[in-house]
Amino acid sequence: MEDLLKIYSFSDSERKSQIGVFECFVSPLSVKIHQQNTYGSLQGINSSMPMTGFACGGTNTMEINMVLDGTGAYALHDGEPIDVIAQLNDLMTNTMLYNGSIHQPPFLKVIWGTTPAFLCRGERLDVDYKTFNSVGEPVRADINLILVEDVNIELSKREANKESPDLFHEHLIKNNDNLAHISYQYYQDTSHLHLIAGQNNLNNLYDCIPGNVLLIPPLTEKI
Repeated sequence: MEDLLKIYSFSDSERKSQIGVFECFVSPLSVKIHQQNTYGSLQGINSSMPMTGFACGGTNTMEINMVLDGTGAYALHDGEPIDVIAQLNDLMTNTMLYNGSIHQPPFLKVIWGTTPAFLCRGERLDVDYKTFNSVGEPVRADINLILVEDVNIELSKREANKESPDLFHEHLIKNNDNLAHISYQYYQDTSHLHLIAGQNNLNNLYDCIPGNVLLIPPLTEKI
């Protein structure tokens, strides 16, 4: 069944050494993606107008609401109802439980249909048992699984590119700083010193007082 939501577990952050896979035999009730950005309030020297500057991407999460069914009404495996406790143990092993071989829970990749693969770790798992058989065994459980995004560190650094000239930066003026040097530090070009001066309402190009903070605008920003 290729259209099932699957959560692959790995022993490494590069997702090359697979440990196992959990298959959701019933289509999820919902899959929510929560994306965040973090912003800071920035203000240039001699300016009364604060600006919202991008600081970094926030922590993105995926929230999956699913049903583990053992009644056979929603799903069968090889023609038989699927044991709820076995499904739950499989889900927990592949997403949340401490793995002794790697000394932490596994690294995960969620695949479902045309949705882009989500690289993540298990953050929280809530189980709500809904239906029981005559001997008290659960035959249905509603699951809320929260996964927190986890990308390869080197890839994350390349994508974030904190030194990018297309982002706002704050620069603490140090002794012997001048706008030409600061321009080169952020733009790799000394010719953008007028951009910095205009952003910060500096009266002249040498008005760099140690201890003050300059707002360094994106290279594409029009002043």
